[in-house]
Amino acid sequence: MATNFSPRFWKRLEEETGTPYEGLMLFKKEIRSELWKGAITEEAFWTRLCTRFPVIQKEQAKRLLLSNIQPLPALEDISVWHEYADIHLLSNHRAEWIEPILADGRRF
Repeated sequence: MATNFSPRFWKRLEEETGTPYEGLMLFKKEIRSELWKGAITEEAFWTRLCTRFPVIQKEQAKRLLLSNIQPLPALEDISVWHEYADIHLLSNHRAEWIEPILADGRRF
């Protein structure tokens, strides 16, 4: 229902902050499992990112991440699909990052 933010997010973060891409990729690799399994909070993710790369500002990075997650065309079809079936969404995104996109579909 929504695009994946990676690798666009990491590339744009490099471009906007001057942070070396290789360093960002190493950080991503190190934190990935904990982040996607829910072993760390979203806040802990941002804290670790900004601690590791002090030039990165949390709010700027968060806006950048959210701007890279866009709804896919199928999201518009949920209103029709729910007429025929119960709709349950499973995602590999953090809930905090896709809730704004899915907010309209939650009523179904």
